[in-house]
Amino acid sequence: MQYNFSIQRFDSLGNQHWSDEGISIDTSFVSQATRIAASPDNNVYVYIMDTDTLSNLYKIDDEGEIQWIQEISRYPRHLQSDCDFGSYVLYPTYLDNTFSGHSIMRLDSSGQHIWPNMNTLYSLNSLGANSLIVSDCTTGIFVAYDQASTVGQGTGIYINKIDKYGVLGGQNEGSCLKGDLDQDGLINILDILVLVNIVLDSGYQYTALEHCYCDVNNDHYIDINDIISIMLLII
Repeated sequence: MQYNFSIQRFDSLGNQHWSDEGISIDTSFVSQATRIAASPDNNVYVYIMDTDTLSNLYKIDDEGEIQWIQEISRYPRHLQSDCDFGSYVLYPTYLDNTFSGHSIMRLDSSGQHIWPNMNTLYSLNSLGANSLIVSDCTTGIFVAYDQASTVGQGTGIYINKIDKYGVLGGQNEGSCLKGDLDQDGLINILDILVLVNIVLDSGYQYTALEHCYCDVNNDHYIDINDIISIMLLII
């Protein structure tokens, strides 16, 4: 059975910005587990359950047109836009169909993963259901969550800081020397060779900190443009 979920947008005076019917999204599941976050560029992100095992993240532009859809996980915990017009998504993780904790991903404005490994935020014994993301435009995000050793048994509220590279503990761009891939304190031809091998290996799974070293031009992607940027630094 198909169900219909509608979104309406109003301006600051309460006037409808979209049509009387709003934006319609068809789902296969009735759920109140929906999250909406407005982006600084007037786009809207909507995180909604589509089935009992799947949720989708929608990006809707200012005119009410769906730009893209990303499959996420079965229950949307929290959604937060960032100042680069992308989004942070917090979602539950499961082992053998058993709830085991939470993970967080960061997507850019086109829906591509900036944190490709979907870095795990909480240890597997942290099963608190309540969580909140607050974006810090300059360094990353703050995450407040209910720590618990068993489902429903909270032991207190904790706050973690995660930088824009997905590194837990508050490291920021200053925590690495851009282009110093071999971490010897120098930027030279050896670093270029390392980066060339990484770029050529489409399946390379780099850590969040490696991403910091590799993303020389700060565009969130690791590609030939970063190789060119290292060469310019050396020259």
